[in-house]
Amino acid sequence: MRKPGHVLSFLLAASLLWGGCQGIIQGAATEQPLEASGIIQAEEVLIASEFGGLVAELVVKEADTVQQGDVLLRIDTAIIDAEIESMAAMVAVAEAGVAQARAGARPTELAVAEAQLAQAESGLLTARQAVSDTQMLLASPQDLDLQIAVLREQIEAARHREAQAAALKDYAESMLPAAAAVVAEWGEGGRYRFAVNWQDVLDQLPPALVELLPTDPAVPPGVIPDGDYTWGDWELVVENGQPQLYKWMNITVPDAVLLAPHYAWQAWIGLNAASISREGLEAELADLYAQRANPQALISAVNTAVSTQEQLEAQVAMAQAQVDGLKAGLQPADLAALEARQVQAQAGLEALQQQREMLTLRAPFTGTVVAVPVNRGEVAVAGATLLTLADLNRLQLVVYIPQTRLGEVYLDQPAQITVDSFPGETFEGRVVHISETAEFTPRNVATKEERANLVFAVTLRVPNLDGRLKPGMPADVVFQ
Repeated sequence: MRKPGHVLSFLLAASLLWGGCQGIIQGAATEQPLEASGIIQAEEVLIASEFGGLVAELVVKEADTVQQGDVLLRIDTAIIDAEIESMAAMVAVAEAGVAQARAGARPTELAVAEAQLAQAESGLLTARQAVSDTQMLLASPQDLDLQIAVLREQIEAARHREAQAAALKDYAESMLPAAAAVVAEWGEGGRYRFAVNWQDVLDQLPPALVELLPTDPAVPPGVIPDGDYTWGDWELVVENGQPQLYKWMNITVPDAVLLAPHYAWQAWIGLNAASISREGLEAELADLYAQRANPQALISAVNTAVSTQEQLEAQVAMAQAQVDGLKAGLQPADLAALEARQVQAQAGLEALQQQREMLTLRAPFTGTVVAVPVNRGEVAVAGATLLTLADLNRLQLVVYIPQTRLGEVYLDQPAQITVDSFPGETFEGRVVHISETAEFTPRNVATKEERANLVFAVTLRVPNLDGRLKPGMPADVVFQ
C-alpha cells in the first residue's frame, strides 16, 4: 500500500502538468490569425442639384470614367439668364446713380434750376410792382389812365423782346444738326492727318523730304525705299515704292459748336421768360381796364396782388433751395444709401451668377459613373439624385470582429484579402476605421447563434488600381 503523502504528491504534479498543458493549448489558440469575412463595397456619392430645372445636357453615361471637375450634367439656364440680365441692368442703374451723386449735379440740371429761380424771381418782381401800383391807384384813382398808358408801352416793348427771343431760339435750334455733325466727325478736336499731293506743296516741304521724292512723277515704283518718314507736321508713307504724303493738322472745334445744345437751351429759357413777362403785363393791363370800368373792384385787385406776391415769394424760396442743394451736392447719408443699393444689387447679381454655375454639375472626385437615373429633357427636382459616382480605385471592406478579439485590431493594420474570383491571389488592405460602439452581428453575415454575439465593425481600405475587384464580391480577410 502506497502512503498518503505519495498520493498527494502525485495528484499535485498531475494538476500542475494539466494546468501547463491547458495554458499551452489556450496560447496556441490565441496565436491563430484573426480572420473575418465581408462584402467589398465602393464609396459612392449621390450627385444632386440644389435647384430644379430641365435637364439640358447629359454629358456622361453609366460606366464612364470621369476626372475631378469634369462636367456631368447641365440644367437649362434660360430662366436664370433672364434674371441675371435684369439684375445686371439694375447694377448698371445703381452704379450710374452713385457715379452721378459723387460727380455732383450735371450742368444742365443746375442750369434748369437756375432758370426756374430766375423765372420765379422775375415773377416776384412783377407781383411786387403790381401790389405797389394797385395800392397807388387805390390811393389816387386819377393815375389809372396814366398807368394804362405806361403798361401799353411796356407791353409793346415786351412783345419786341419776345420776338427777338423767338428768333434767337429758332437760330440756335437750326444750328444743332450742323453742330452735332461736327462733333460726331471731329469730337472735341485734336490732331488729324490729311493726304495731300506732294507735287502741289513741293515748295513747302523740308529739303530732306524733297530729296526722297522723285522729280519725275513717272518714276516707276520701287525707287523710294518703303517706310514711314516724318518731318515736323509732314509724314511720307511709301508702300511698294509708291509715295503718299500726309500733313498733320490741329483741328479746333469752337466752343460755340460744343456748347450749341446749351445755347439752344438758354434761348428756349429766354423765350419762355419773355413770354411770361409779356403775358404778365397784359394781365395787369386787363386788370387796370377792369378797375377803371368798376372802381369797386380795385380793393379786390389789391388783395389779389398781395396774395400773388406771397405765393411767388414761396416759389422763389423753393427754387433757391433747389439751386443751393444742387450746388452743395448730395448729402453723405443719401450717398451712403445709394452706395448700399449698389452693393445690394451687385450681391444679388453675384448670387445669381453663382446659382447659374451650380446648374452645371461636376465630378467631385475621380471615379466611375455607376448609375444615371435621369434622361435628357426630363425635369430634375431639387435635391433628387441625378447620378451616382463611385471611386472604384479605392474600395472598402467592412467586417465584424468579436469583442473578445478587438484588442488584436488597430488602425493602419495591414491585412491579406482573398476573393473567390481570384483563387490563390491575395490583395492588400489596411484598417482605416474601428467602430466605437458594439453591436450584434448583422443578420446578413452569420447564423442566429453568431448574431447573439457582440461585435465591432472594422472598415478596411482596399486599393484597386487595376480594377479587378468589383463591389459586391464576398471577401475573406486575415489580419496580420
